Amino acid sequence: MHMEVGHFAQTLQMVLGAMGLQGWVTGAFIETLIAQGLHLDLQKTLPAFFVAAGRGHKKSMQDLMQQALERC
Repeated sequence: MHMEVGHFAQTLQMVLGAMGLQGWVTGAFIETLIAQGLHLDLQKTLPAFFVAAGRGHKKSMQDLMQQALERC
């Protein structure tokens, strides 16, 4: 299953780029919070990947995150 999620995410990133949109992909989230927000039954459905899309600011990273990394 995880391989299919990865293929989907890569394909989505290519499609978004062709449409002039930005995508954000992560597997770092708390499954129970996502399940609650989407009203999922964790006994039947397991969130494995989170994909967001939008217009963004054409930056690879938010200013706050960039500043934090520069301080390290």
